[in-house]
Amino acid sequence: MKLEWRLPKSANVPQALLAVTSDKPLVARILAGRGLSNPEEARRFLDPAAYEPAAPSTLHDLERGATRIRQAIGKGERILVWGDFDVDGQTSTALLVSALEGLGAKVDYHIPIREREAHGIRPEVLRGYIDDGIDLLLTCDTGIGSVDAVALANQAGVDVVVTDHHDLPAELPQALALVNPKFHRGDHSLSGLPGVGVAYKLVEALYEEAGRGDELEGFLDLVALGIVADLAIQRGDARYLLQRGLGVLRQTARPGLLAIMEYGRVQAGFLNDEDIGFQLGPRLNAVGRLADANVSVPLLTTTENERAREIAQQLERLNEDRKFETAVVFDSAMAQIEQESSLLQYAVLVMANPRWHQGVIGIVASRLVEEFGKPTILFAAPDGQVARGSARSVEGYHITNAIATQGEMLLGFGGHPMAAGLSIDRNNLEAFRRGVSKAIIEQRGGRGPEPTLDIEAELSLGELTLETARQLEALAPFGPGNPPVNILCRGVQVEEDKQIGKEKTHRKLVVADGDGGLRVEVLWWGGAGEQLPEGRIDLVVRMRPGFFNGAQTVTIALQDFRSAGDPVGGKGSAAAEVVDCRAETEPEERLAEILSLEVGAQVWGEGRGIEQEGTRSRGEMGPGEVLVVWTAPPDRKVLAEVVSRVQPERVYVFGVDPEVDEYHEFVRRLGGVVKYALAQYAGRSTLSQLAGAMGHSEAAVACGLTVLSALGVRGVADEDGGVRFERCQAVGLGAEAEETLRSMLNEVRAFRKAFRASEDAAWFLSL
Repeated sequence: MKLEWRLPKSANVPQALLAVTSDKPLVARILAGRGLSNPEEARRFLDPAAYEPAAPSTLHDLERGATRIRQAIGKGERILVWGDFDVDGQTSTALLVSALEGLGAKVDYHIPIREREAHGIRPEVLRGYIDDGIDLLLTCDTGIGSVDAVALANQAGVDVVVTDHHDLPAELPQALALVNPKFHRGDHSLSGLPGVGVAYKLVEALYEEAGRGDELEGFLDLVALGIVADLAIQRGDARYLLQRGLGVLRQTARPGLLAIMEYGRVQAGFLNDEDIGFQLGPRLNAVGRLADANVSVPLLTTTENERAREIAQQLERLNEDRKFETAVVFDSAMAQIEQESSLLQYAVLVMANPRWHQGVIGIVASRLVEEFGKPTILFAAPDGQVARGSARSVEGYHITNAIATQGEMLLGFGGHPMAAGLSIDRNNLEAFRRGVSKAIIEQRGGRGPEPTLDIEAELSLGELTLETARQLEALAPFGPGNPPVNILCRGVQVEEDKQIGKEKTHRKLVVADGDGGLRVEVLWWGGAGEQLPEGRIDLVVRMRPGFFNGAQTVTIALQDFRSAGDPVGGKGSAAAEVVDCRAETEPEERLAEILSLEVGAQVWGEGRGIEQEGTRSRGEMGPGEVLVVWTAPPDRKVLAEVVSRVQPERVYVFGVDPEVDEYHEFVRRLGGVVKYALAQYAGRSTLSQLAGAMGHSEAAVACGLTVLSALGVRGVADEDGGVRFERCQAVGLGAEAEETLRSMLNEVRAFRKAFRASEDAAWFLSL
């Protein structure tokens, strides 16, 4: 596994916060660690009854849109609801159709077919409905970028009310009403609503005006489905509606939802966000990805059990097809990464393949985000056609904003912070990869995403009980903005290990505590091909209440592992003493003073830093009490490697600029290092040694070696993994190789700048 563990930081837990959690210290500590120390704020987070939702009229143009819909209902005009084929779009469409019909409206609906229409409103398809005599077009989960389609409707005298949640484009359509939470600031309580949440707010206004507000709760099961499936960030009204919606979903009477639950073996009364994310959502998504999602509206609105089971059976077959296609694309993507490991050096993982099924690349992108901890964009790029992509992100990085920076080379795009869709000429993919990666890094002041695992509690095996799981469930529902709780269990022994599942792709471990007196089952989803270390191990797990054989039980799922005793975040990295020396006006004198006081201190310096007497490169570092970070590191991975090697109790941070990040200086110095190897070591070295001498990552050095042919030297890989250099005739340097190297050097320069400028010198030890 590839994750860096980050231990919990101590946080002050006020007595009033304990009272809010009904004296559950574990829950209170986690809330405080997540910044929810204020008792009233925590109460609103935990209990929807304590939260005050925003009025529907708060949304931009909602009143104008609601007024036009009331007029249409009163006049008996025909309303066309235009949705989208993902779960958010399906639930939005079903909600609006059923709610408007309940008010006596004449309603038709249209959900685009992915393969023929893609997202948005195709004017040529809309024209057919206009010719058929619609009077009002009402969109949901789409439309905010449909300038041409809205213009067509306006020309035909058809009013348009857009309800959407995607980011606002540079040019807005001239609709009668644009109802979109993105008109609000990012911290507004409505800003995180998905499409179904916006549709619900519109319905709320219509039903309250009609004196039928008591019927609104019946729509919240659909709202909960859409919020979870669309990866909406759980804050403000989005979390509030999900909390209430889960309660309704557990008691839903909709035959369609009950049929899907039956196929997914979901117990309605114990349903949670994971059941939506892994059972209900994928089945609904399958029809939108592989077939015609218009069938989902009757599925979600019918009152006939037989009709519901018939449609649910169609979805089940499509879901099996979806699983197969997903497995094919995932295996292909992993093989591509194995063959081209340089793909992982970018801040965004960008890949394309002409044979990938466009309908499942979004699912695979999500899996790769989990695997590698960075935003991922996959493209289905058939020969001779436009490359169409799906993007997924990690928390803290707005993928749609990053994509927007490359707008000049895109044919179209749209999305929100965690996901996006886009299209591009396949010839521009390499330039797009570099550009979008740079944009992601710039969002966090030069820091790209790192594959990390935040641990929020450390418990013994004996504490992994159903009662503990029930306590943690107070923090649910989980999702973006409110992740599940990761728990560390140290020093356990694996006593049983067997593969499970129809395809034997999962594993069930039985682990025991120190004396073997306590044994606990741990599920390892997708772990069939992984290797466990010998001896005792430390585990990171998540736990939820489950349901098995008619009784509630606890489900414990493995997230990561390592050999017991391996460093977890450094020798208690959060406890290491850090001395900030970055502002020293005479750093050499300060270093000499430190070395005179700290016997055995190791000075890590690379690039220009190796000219400072006593410095060592990364490969020369070993365990010790004192570490001096003389030069600024090239990236987080190299920094973590050195800290892990040394396991220091004290760290002195200088962060001197090694002055090897400018293109010509980098090439000049690399040429000098190689010539030295030719003269002193028969032309042999390793990437690790070269990276240490250069003060850069191995990836940057490997890229740099490709340009050495212009200097009359080439590197040849040895069978033992080393590099052998030999002289050759100088050749011209390709523009693509130079541009790639320049891009990598820019990323390193940005990281070093952030390292030297951060307010807290200890930030890298707690990331």
